[in-house]
Amino acid sequence: MEARLQDLGTFLSPSHNSANDDNDLIVLGSSPPPEVTIKVRRRGKIFRINIRPTDSLQRLVESVASRLEVDSSQVLLLRGDEELDTKETPQSLNLTVADIIDCVVHSAPRNVGSGDHSDGKVCLKVQGKDKQSHLSISIGTKEPLQSLMDQYKAAMGLSKSVCFMFEGQKLKGRSTPEELGLESDDIIEAWA
Repeated sequence: MEARLQDLGTFLSPSHNSANDDNDLIVLGSSPPPEVTIKVRRRGKIFRINIRPTDSLQRLVESVASRLEVDSSQVLLLRGDEELDTKETPQSLNLTVADIIDCVVHSAPRNVGSGDHSDGKVCLKVQGKDKQSHLSISIGTKEPLQSLMDQYKAAMGLSKSVCFMFEGQKLKGRSTPEELGLESDDIIEAWA
C-alpha cells in the first residue's frame, strides 16, 4: 500500500516532467465579476434584473425602462424613502439579493433640481413619519397636487388614504403649487 502511495505522490508531484508534457494550463485574462440579481418593484410587480456589482444603477434604470417601454429619464429608483443616485453601484450601496428597490415612473421626463419656475416646475419634498427621510417629486406649477400625491403613494406602496399637509393646512388634490405659493424644496408632510 505504501509503495502505491509513493508512486502516486511521484506521479502528482510538480517535479514530474515528461518529454512530451503538453498539458500546461495558460490563463488569458480574468473572468468577469459575477452578476447580482436586483429586485425592482413597481405596483406590486417584481422585476429581477442581473447586473454586475460594479455597474452604475443607470444600467438598471435603462433595463427597467426597456421592460416598461418608457424613457429612462422617467424612471426613479427608491430604497425606502430615499431616491437612489444612478451613478452609484450595487457594490457601493451594499445591495444584495434580499434588497427590493422601488420604482416610480413619471408621466413626463424629469427636470429635477432646476429650482426656478422658468420651466414651469417645482421640486417638492414629501416627508413621511420618518423625519430623516423624504422623497423629492417634481411637478408643474399649474399641475394639480393629486399627481404628487399619487406618485408618493405609488413610491411608498400605500393604497390607503394619506393626508398631505403643508404648514399645518390639509392639501387638496385639485390645488396647484402656483395657487398655494409653493416653491422648490418646500416640505409637504404625508400622514398615513
